[in-house]
Amino acid sequence: MKSILMIGGGIQQVPAVARLKSVGYRVIVSDMNANAPAFAEADVCVNIGANDIKSLVSWVLLNQSNLNIAGIFTLTNYAVSVALVANATDLPSIPVDVAVTCDNKLLMKRKFHEHRFLSAPYSEVKTEVEAIEAFRKFNATCYLKIVDGFGGKGVAKIKSEDDITRVFNDLQKQSLYPELILEEEITGHYIDTQGVFYDGEFYPAGDADSYFTTNHKDYRNFNPVENYNVCPSHQPQSLITEAYDMLRDIAKSLKMDFGPVGGDFIVNEKGIYVIEVGPRLHGPNGTLQIFPKAMNIKPLEFMAQVLCNDIPDPEFVKISRESVALCKVFTSPLPEITEAGFSSDPLAHDGVFSSHVYKKADMTITQGSMKLSGLASVFVYGKDIIEAEERLASVSERFYVR
Repeated sequence: MKSILMIGGGIQQVPAVARLKSVGYRVIVSDMNANAPAFAEADVCVNIGANDIKSLVSWVLLNQSNLNIAGIFTLTNYAVSVALVANATDLPSIPVDVAVTCDNKLLMKRKFHEHRFLSAPYSEVKTEVEAIEAFRKFNATCYLKIVDGFGGKGVAKIKSEDDITRVFNDLQKQSLYPELILEEEITGHYIDTQGVFYDGEFYPAGDADSYFTTNHKDYRNFNPVENYNVCPSHQPQSLITEAYDMLRDIAKSLKMDFGPVGGDFIVNEKGIYVIEVGPRLHGPNGTLQIFPKAMNIKPLEFMAQVLCNDIPDPEFVKISRESVALCKVFTSPLPEITEAGFSSDPLAHDGVFSSHVYKKADMTITQGSMKLSGLASVFVYGKDIIEAEERLASVSERFYVR
């Protein structure tokens, strides 16, 4: 039996273990948390953090033969760790420099510009003065970003020079690098796509529409939170196909043409703008929840077969669009929260097929402007968008926070 190593074992990653076991793999989970939720389902638990590369490499080398470790992946923001460990242990992977480029917003923007892919105009700035000068040239609403942020962290919306003065130093302190990106705001409709490369071919593996919230006053200036996804995307099929083609072409240009890839795009009247791409599937909410439910696909299983050098089953990524699945992430404008949850079991409601509560009743949560996040999530399906949204509304009424 081949083993596959998953880096990151949080509550959202738990379903991945059973899915991988169902197609014949021994599942190893690594996490710095000794009580990581996915450990309960894993065949082998490794209490090592994703950034402790030396320990991860050592552990894999010590156990690679006896456990027949054939592949490694992540569903979180640890693609660089995966590439480093894989390259050091001769597991299938993209090159480390490719993973690093996709993990650094500035390196990625340079590549988009070099290969002439449509993306938001930007300037590299190291000082407040440079940022103000660049803002004057844009003469438009912008975003100021750290280059090593993720998940919406380290981003500020800039509408005036005063905004730059207010946030520049705070943002620069969050980053390991002095460079910041000032990027012109592009408005439009957000589409997420993902796929898997195998033997030189690109296989589409899920698409969705994404929406963001600003229901906390700090959200309007820092880190708008992605709180709603609709799968499959309800954009015209021609645009969805174009987004997949763009993801494929960008990945090939960046030499990211093996294994999983995911991309974020904005569609407006001028075309499809790429926001970012990465060498991993989009994440648990899509890969493990709404994509399989709505599109009748198994992107995780297909990816695992590719990474473990097995012949993947093309039926796993044969997309159908016969139902709709929604992901709703619940947030709150309250600055301090002692309890969040649902007044009744979400799974008892029609159409709800999964749910998570991320904040427990015995925890006090302070939502600082730099670290805003969701409190809970539910996943709902229906035969169409109308039925799915009606079911979502019913369970949403049961969410409480205090």
